[in-house]
Amino acid sequence: MEITIDPIIHHGTSFGPLLEKIKTAVAPYDLVRQGNLLRIEGVSHASSGLKKASVAERQAHAAKVQLLKHYPDTEISIKKE
Repeated sequence: MEITIDPIIHHGTSFGPLLEKIKTAVAPYDLVRQGNLLRIEGVSHASSGLKKASVAERQAHAAKVQLLKHYPDTEISIKKE
């Protein structure tokens, strides 16, 4: 199963509507026959004012380190956009 989420969240907006949309758009999981996690992909965003401090890169690296602790056999890719 592949799930792609492309949220647009504005400052001060609740995540409630996004979560409700996900719940209604995604079919229930079959927890009886659970497969292996194959890949994790994500994008780390930071404002242009934080570019010199490499904030997005540091966020991405920190996320990868934490994810590898829990999913050591999973491909985790980091790419710049």
